[in-house]
Amino acid sequence: MAGRLLVATPILGDPNFFRTVILLLDHGDHGSAGVVLNRPVDERVVALIPSLEGSVDASATISFGGPVEPNGVLGVTLQSGELVPADLDEIDIGRPLRIFMGYAGWSPGQLEDELSEHAWWVIEGRPADVFGPEPEELWHRVVARQPDRRRLLANMPEDPRTN
Repeated sequence: MAGRLLVATPILGDPNFFRTVILLLDHGDHGSAGVVLNRPVDERVVALIPSLEGSVDASATISFGGPVEPNGVLGVTLQSGELVPADLDEIDIGRPLRIFMGYAGWSPGQLEDELSEHAWWVIEGRPADVFGPEPEELWHRVVARQPDRRRLLANMPEDPRTN
């Protein structure tokens, strides 16, 4: 499942993950880890990580990757068409790069339990999902492109009681 997207379904009760899209970076018997793609932070990467000045676009913003290790920093890049963790000590300026603070983590079996409860949809991702504009609209875009009835939920109001 690593490399795929976890898309929060409307029944996911955790407000930390309401309408999130997560790029799953690691999944195995030891647990799972990923980064939230659609929670940008209004802070420039170089302001928070001065050592990256000259290695990243000066206008690049950092994103909230998840509640685990919120002061930890990690990157995602595109290598041979695959979305992979980036080595921030050796950045290839020619490759797209996203920087995240924190990550989302699941203990062994926890993600499988949440999947069996239909809290997440597992969906093939696209590089544009990670590196495209307007990340805060990603949940709507990913849900709207689904070939089944799920796409109807893309326009559902955040609180259906206010519809």
